[in-house]
Amino acid sequence: ALNLNENDFECHRMLSAVHLTTHEYELAEEHGRKAYDMNPNDPRVLSGYGEVLVRTGSFDEGVRLLNKALEIDPVPQGQVNSDSRLKDLLLAHFFGKNFEECENLGEQIKGHDFKSMLLLSYARKQTGSLDGDLENVKKQLVQFDNGDWPGQIDRLHIPSEEKKENLMKFVEDLVQDDRVNPIK
Repeated sequence: ALNLNENDFECHRMLSAVHLTTHEYELAEEHGRKAYDMNPNDPRVLSGYGEVLVRTGSFDEGVRLLNKALEIDPVPQGQVNSDSRLKDLLLAHFFGKNFEECENLGEQIKGHDFKSMLLLSYARKQTGSLDGDLENVKKQLVQFDNGDWPGQIDRLHIPSEEKKENLMKFVEDLVQDDRVNPIK
């Protein structure tokens, strides 16, 4: 499709998402920027490009775009609430190490998935608010255990090996924490 029309923002938006999935962050950013330059008010473009930018180090611009997507289209097509937009912002603030804002966003999410539960729990550990709720957090996180924590963390598309290792260590420590009764 791009060969037929290199000015199709939708092709660039989708290519950005594909490259993000394959961890080709520079190409994801390039196609995201092209889509944004062509259609800077499409909430899908804003969200996708914002997600790429926070991963590639342009945190402030990425958060600005993600907030704009939430403002323009708080409940994306096919969704029943703002959870997907809030989860994108939660991830962004994780990258920016704004853990208090992660907690604030996490409290607004109605239905957590692995990504949001992990990032919220990690943020709570960083702010010191996790300790009193370890058993509940473990129960919530373990419900997403498919036997492949590294694979699940890899699917978060985090460019920093250090951040991925920190999340992996956090999960392993949490689910093996002696202070919490075993779930399985």
